[in-house]
Amino acid sequence: TVAKSVKDKSALTTEEWNTYFAGHWNFPGERQEKHLAAFPVELPRRLICMFTFVGETVLDPFLGSGTTAVAALELGRASIGYEINDDFESIIRERLGERSQVLVHRRPADDAVDFEAARARLPYLFTDPVQLDAKAAARDKTFGSRIDARTPVREEYRRVSKVLSANRVLLDDGCKVTLAGIKPNGATKQTAIDALTKMVTGTQVFVRCDDQETTTAESMTGYLYLANRTFVNARLLRDGVVVLDETRPCGKITLLKRAARSTDRSSHAGSRSSGKSARSSSRPSRGRTGRSVPS
Repeated sequence: TVAKSVKDKSALTTEEWNTYFAGHWNFPGERQEKHLAAFPVELPRRLICMFTFVGETVLDPFLGSGTTAVAALELGRASIGYEINDDFESIIRERLGERSQVLVHRRPADDAVDFEAARARLPYLFTDPVQLDAKAAARDKTFGSRIDARTPVREEYRRVSKVLSANRVLLDDGCKVTLAGIKPNGATKQTAIDALTKMVTGTQVFVRCDDQETTTAESMTGYLYLANRTFVNARLLRDGVVVLDETRPCGKITLLKRAARSTDRSSHAGSRSSGKSARSSSRPSRGRTGRSVPS
């Protein structure tokens, strides 16, 4: 059991409780200088306050630059950490300073460890059921994510060789792209082809595939963008030259519906304006004396 005096020293204020147990945390990040993955002291500080009492020991199996140890020391807890990179020892000692006694235990270089025997002694051994043939290089294959500040977000730019229909184009690499979420309108089919041709002529484009469609090197269904980030699918809808296609699943259907509604509102406003003009022109005009003047 934990003594009442220890519980009193470890108690959170009402403000801390409401903040720490909220669904989202907001606090500034940490400058990445001496360590690649340094996190702010506020992160372990909150967790240590929430789940430990004063005087207890906090374990960090990946000590890094010692942020967890710093937070534990400030909160009256002891800490133990493991770090295999010797280069971080000086950083840890610098951060802890004179406030704490730093004890370092190094495994001798010639201390051979039989890891298989050690694994066999574990009470539980996790085995990954998914067998991978090769490990992917995260920095080489970013899969659309930014690994670090040096990783650029690049689009693969192409050009349209031919407009096949109001919602289908042929790229310069031979791939046929169907524009997701839209379909030709019989009454404006040729107008749509002309508008699409005008948009893509003389400019680079890039395509983002729809996750719900099958993609091959020869054909794909997705979203066409100009080099200036104009969303072609939505632009054709807003211009009223194609119609929304809800017969097939589409990841950006909400955005395309919004574009279609803007077209409907514009058309409705145009029809009201035309009607008003027609009514106005049917009325006889009046001269300065207020008498009707024949038109």
